Amino acid sequence: MIVAEYLNFGQLTFELILNYTFLVLLWTLLMLGTYQLLSRLKRFKIASILLFLLCLLLVTVPLLFLLYSLNFDHPLSQEALYAVFQSNSNESVEYIEKFIRFPYLLLFFATPLFMGFLIHKQERVIASKINTPLMVVMTFILSITLCQQISNFRLPNFILEHFDKYNEELALFHEVQAKRATGELSFQATKESKGETHIVVIGESLNKNHMGIYGYLRDTTPHLSKMLKEHKLLLFTNTYSNHTHTVPVLSFALTEANQYNHKNYYESLSIVEILKKAKVETYWLTNQNIYGEWDNMVSVLASGADKLMALNHTIGCSVQTQQYDEALIEPLEAILSQPSSKNRVVFIHLMGSHSVYGSRYPEDKFSIFTKDLNETLFGKSALINQELNRYDNTIVYNDYVVSSLLKAIEKQKGVASFTYISDHADDINRDLGHSKDRFTYEMTQIPFLLWFSDEYIKKYPKKYGRLLQNRDRLFSNDMLYDTLIGLFEIETKKYNQQYDLSSKAYNLKPKDALVLHGKRHYTEATNHGYWQKVNLAYLREHKLLDRVIPCNIATIGTRHQVVESGFSKFLKEQKCKKSKILSLGDIDFIEKLSKELKIIKREDEVLVYYESDFNL
Repeated sequence: MIVAEYLNFGQLTFELILNYTFLVLLWTLLMLGTYQLLSRLKRFKIASILLFLLCLLLVTVPLLFLLYSLNFDHPLSQEALYAVFQSNSNESVEYIEKFIRFPYLLLFFATPLFMGFLIHKQERVIASKINTPLMVVMTFILSITLCQQISNFRLPNFILEHFDKYNEELALFHEVQAKRATGELSFQATKESKGETHIVVIGESLNKNHMGIYGYLRDTTPHLSKMLKEHKLLLFTNTYSNHTHTVPVLSFALTEANQYNHKNYYESLSIVEILKKAKVETYWLTNQNIYGEWDNMVSVLASGADKLMALNHTIGCSVQTQQYDEALIEPLEAILSQPSSKNRVVFIHLMGSHSVYGSRYPEDKFSIFTKDLNETLFGKSALINQELNRYDNTIVYNDYVVSSLLKAIEKQKGVASFTYISDHADDINRDLGHSKDRFTYEMTQIPFLLWFSDEYIKKYPKKYGRLLQNRDRLFSNDMLYDTLIGLFEIETKKYNQQYDLSSKAYNLKPKDALVLHGKRHYTEATNHGYWQKVNLAYLREHKLLDRVIPCNIATIGTRHQVVESGFSKFLKEQKCKKSKILSLGDIDFIEKLSKELKIIKREDEVLVYYESDFNL
């Protein structure tokens, strides 16, 4: 208990140590009294079981804190607890299997088992006579003392306080939505045009840096890449997620709350409410769990749609996929086959690339990548991560599903659009998943693509033109709510055009871009992937790609990325002059480059190199 307190909350006080000492003493007295009473009644089995449960109750909470802080080298956070409250038992087991190291699992299970063994050894041993009146008095005094100090026990209080806060937020979200549904809280939203159809697909855990359409060395998106070459898609290159967990991401992405307006999601309007107010038919198709005792904000939104279809009927107790994501194609086709003069929006929530990766696709058809990872191809990733093949297979399957959904809407006549965006990404190269407490910017690297019918482009040419212009602009998915309102051409005061990517007023300055709900800046110096893009753009704009040579390009993977970036030359080994080595992912790259270029006398002379810091 003391170690768990120190690792998670820092400074210990004498009073705190004394309180925990009293707590353990009280528990000991309770166990002694229980054993004494039951052993005299010859109820040895019952005594052993009760004593074991009392021990388990005492150590489980500190063991959980200890396990988390040791494994992740980070105190247990509110976000981690919320993720537990929003998950289900099977999902938690899957997460433990993948990300909790064996020695700490052994510690967690061995401690209560060892206590159980000691208790079992006491079975059928008649308890020595104990001064019962004295024990009762001590128990009473300790109980009264600890009741007065209960607020000082930070370990259990941390869990209870956040559990209460989570339930309060969810209850308030229910309450506010109910009031709006009955008209108690009024707002306006209208749409003039009729007969439009829009599809919004929400992916899961998909990292765009593992998609062929974004330049990945493996062809993981053959269908979408073909559509892009045929100029059917708008691909956005600088999109990132506002958080690394699904519910925090969608609580902002699908409501008017975001990282910049400081609104609470549970007091905010949702995109579903806006659409329904504008007399737009809403559908929600999902392959994720949405009901049960782990009810969360996403399930509240889904149940608010006019029509809800959930393929996963495990009632919140499992995330084991009963059906693969392709099962959502037929229901969408059925909806689209029904002629309607009304406006329609269909939300589709995929299971996508959620771990455990091997269970997210039909192995017989989509086990494309099965060979052992080659270090010459993938570098260090090949040594630390054997899940990369399965993850890439989920993306191949996701490409099939998303392109099939897109083909369904392509057949529609009239004004139509298709939006695909992921909630967050997994840092698969480092095998870190997407835990906020092990945050890397790789966990925010999400895909975002749009498709529009010819009729849409003709009807809204300025909007389409602005989207073309903004393809490389920085965009966080907590602004999806306003962007969708803009795309659907809905009139409402519950909208801010500054957050709408299709608006001429859209303006997210890099210095203002936030992540983790405002706790970090996206353009920090440690976000090397972002600065790599910025610096590459500078080199292309100033025609300097031929004068800057990547060096130490040791793997096929990095060579592929170097060529994809537009470089014509590179050095396989570290042959650069140390004084001339620059890092492309350095925030000061352009400044350092300018100084080096001033030294060069001839325009065709190449003296400036940079050290590769690509993903592989």
